[in-house]
Amino acid sequence: MYSFSNGAWYFDNIINFYLVKPILKFGLNITYKLIDNQVLEYLGPTKISSGISNNSNLMSRYHLGKISVYVLLFVIFITCFIYKF
Repeated sequence: MYSFSNGAWYFDNIINFYLVKPILKFGLNITYKLIDNQVLEYLGPTKISSGISNNSNLMSRYHLGKISVYVLLFVIFITCFIYKF
């Protein structure tokens, strides 16, 4: 009763309990646990490494090891570079 009448109404405790703590829990559960640990890990390193592996397997089918294929790809690249495609 003395602290209430003395002017210390403890609004900071009320604000902390009802506003700050729920926001911090939301930040931990949604932004950190869901977005950072699950979504970014799936789209980041895991997805990139599997994509590179799949693309390299696909590209190895077209690799014949002949110099004419390399020359054709070189000519196509230079043509696209000149015409800026």
